[in-house]
Amino acid sequence: MGGTLKLDLGLIGDLAADLSRLHGDFQHVGSAASDYKTGIGSTAIGGAIDEFADNWSIRRGRLQESIHAVAEMAESAHDGFTQTEVDLANKILGKDS
Repeated sequence: MGGTLKLDLGLIGDLAADLSRLHGDFQHVGSAASDYKTGIGSTAIGGAIDEFADNWSIRRGRLQESIHAVAEMAESAHDGFTQTEVDLANKILGKDS
């Protein structure tokens, strides 16, 4: 019934930190569509650029939400398993936590 669970808590913590940084990077990514649009004389191409920028903005927002959620899960897993490890070590050593 019992088994062994091996986790790399450092790796899980690094994952949480990396995802948080990635989420922050996406927050600072702006749209340069208007910069490109002004250099193009075609209204059809300008419209396509606007449409692409609008779609990217929506999808970037969804991606940010997903990245943030996974970062929180990784951080929670890291914190939870770290605390469990400390609690188990304290019990083995007969210390009160």
